[in-house]
Amino acid sequence: MIYHSGIFYPEREEALRKLTEPIGQSKAHKAFILPHMRLDFIAGLYRTAFASISDGRRIVALLPLHRELLSADRGKKILTSPSRIEKTPLGDVRITSLGSSDGETYEEEEYSLELLYPFVASHNPSSELCPVFTRLESSQDAKELESFLRTLDDDNTVFIVSSNMTGKLPEEQIAAERDKVVEML
Repeated sequence: MIYHSGIFYPEREEALRKLTEPIGQSKAHKAFILPHMRLDFIAGLYRTAFASISDGRRIVALLPLHRELLSADRGKKILTSPSRIEKTPLGDVRITSLGSSDGETYEEEEYSLELLYPFVASHNPSSELCPVFTRLESSQDAKELESFLRTLDDDNTVFIVSSNMTGKLPEEQIAAERDKVVEML
């Protein structure tokens, strides 16, 4: 489902296309860390990343959860979305599940997945986008995620880590929180 159109990115095709193009081709990379916030502020970073992703490659998106887990999901660190086709103004996006569909519940509040849709639709229409919502709180959680990701790591997969890394923290806590996130990654 599309929840955040018109809030974090434009609804109209023309305005959205202006943010997503032009995308050329550049040297391929295996992984990216991209911020999540209003797309008009960060579209240049997304264009640069997607210039390195050939159409047809599987894109695994690691997306942080900013809210508490639902009671039914307590103890889980990895939640995935169900397979489906998302229709966007720039074309269809093929979502492929990497497990259960327990992550679908969080899509309404977590907009970071939707920020990828315009770029996948316009630049990678043959690619599959595989959302993985995570709630990591320790190095053990990071090891569990790493083990899961190793099963996906092949010559046809690109990983995108969506992160604001520090959120809305007091100024004196930002550096420590940033360093903690980098260490877990």
